[in-house]
Amino acid sequence: MSNTTRLLLRLWSLLLISAILSAGASAAQTPQPHVAKTILLNGRIYTLDSRQPWAEAVAISGGKILAVGRVKDISSYRDSSTKVIDLGGRLVLPGFTDCHIHFMDGSLGLTQVILNGATTVAEIQKRVKEYAAAHPNETWITGMGWTYPTFAPTALPDKKFLDEVVSDRPVYLVAFDGHSSWANSKALAIAGIKRDTPDPPNGKIVRDNNGEATGALKESAGDLVAKFLPKPSREERLSALRFGMHEANKFGLVRVHSAGQDFEWLDLYDELRRQGDLTLRFYIAYFLDPPELTGDAINKIEAARRTYKDEWISGGVVKTMLDGVVDWTAVDCRFLLTPSATVRYASPWMRMSKPRKAIRRTTRGHALSILRLSVLKISHASGSLASWQAFSLCMLIRMRTRLKFGRAT
Repeated sequence: MSNTTRLLLRLWSLLLISAILSAGASAAQTPQPHVAKTILLNGRIYTLDSRQPWAEAVAISGGKILAVGRVKDISSYRDSSTKVIDLGGRLVLPGFTDCHIHFMDGSLGLTQVILNGATTVAEIQKRVKEYAAAHPNETWITGMGWTYPTFAPTALPDKKFLDEVVSDRPVYLVAFDGHSSWANSKALAIAGIKRDTPDPPNGKIVRDNNGEATGALKESAGDLVAKFLPKPSREERLSALRFGMHEANKFGLVRVHSAGQDFEWLDLYDELRRQGDLTLRFYIAYFLDPPELTGDAINKIEAARRTYKDEWISGGVVKTMLDGVVDWTAVDCRFLLTPSATVRYASPWMRMSKPRKAIRRTTRGHALSILRLSVLKISHASGSLASWQAFSLCMLIRMRTRLKFGRAT
């Protein structure tokens, strides 16, 4: 064999070895499918993807969906550590978002007298009495969830119903919508509410024909009693939030939009996140009292927007009140659609002689403040006038956002 032949064979050998090593390295570097922590199989999985609206299986890891498809398509995401759940044909839906909630108040309410679904006075009395008996050391009996139709035809409760079951301790119950409250005689006495007690701004103490308080309190009148309630400790609030998230997750909630009373507790939500206990995503609004933002409020909103801006806790949004709530003693709901729908509202313009002018002034104040901050907003609007004003405000913010950022939100 000539020297030239030996040299060529040696070169071919080196090239072959190099090719083999390169192929091995490429194979080692080829991305392997992620291993799923959990796989759901044999379900009716609705994807909201028009190209593939239904699937049989889904692979999940790190709080994210890795893949959706047929059972055989998902098998590559499985190993010995994967938890596999056979759905047996059950329906699976994407997680829900609740777009209006007061999560702290609602979570605390789950630890008190729960009046949801109680449609008679007798049922309410039964629940209050049972709770009081089960909690003999609680100085106040509190709860929430009663509804106005329960007390037809006036749509408002009376202290006598509570006095009949609990007379030795104060009782304070909030309506399902949070805009009215109900106190027994003991609670009214502690609050010092008498015949000559004036109605507070944006509130009303409901009275009988003799001028005595009936126990029904509208809007800020409830604060006259609520300020005497025992204040939950930090640990009690954290415990309530954990329970609230557990209940929310049970019903498929993965995200909520807070419309008030949570902004003040952002640090608690952040603490839960640091502890790994946050199982719900929060979009939390600053509650803006009419008619416009103050310098202190602006600083708080800006600080929250800078600090909380990820998928788990998000600030930088403002809740506005453009009109009040329906006075449930008004029986004709068609009134809501009339141009003067605001004049019957209980708050916050119940004392204003020109509520339509107040709404327009409030909306302009909100618009200037929100446009200056370039934040998103949540608006409360019940009547036709406020609804139209809210729509106009949204259009202003949308145009401002497009001009400032080149896009609309």
